[in-house]
Amino acid sequence: MNLGDTLISSGDIEAGLAAPDGKPFTRLTWGTTLAEMLRVLPQRVASGHEREAISRPPGVFGPACLKHYTIFSESSTYQDSVTVDGKAYTVLEVMRNWLAGQKPDVVVSREVPQARCPGDDE
Repeated sequence: MNLGDTLISSGDIEAGLAAPDGKPFTRLTWGTTLAEMLRVLPQRVASGHEREAISRPPGVFGPACLKHYTIFSESSTYQDSVTVDGKAYTVLEVMRNWLAGQKPDVVVSREVPQARCPGDDE
């Protein structure tokens, strides 16, 4: 999920939802909160209602981007990447790692979401 997804974040911001510290969401705090939630998601599965049905923790891909799109909607989806320890990973690489039981299978950007997304044409 994109850390600045404007479609989803706008609704949360307009609804007056708050960050864990109680302050109303801004685009920055929404993205920062989402990034932390995505990073810990695999560990949180054990406390979910579906825990017995989940055979392995989910893979996660969270680029610093403001777009809202699905894996089927745009070719730029496949070009977006997140750099971890100096190596850039695309959503398909992270998915392959997750399917093969290899690392990294949780890749979340540490950057602030930008107006443009990696892979956007100039």
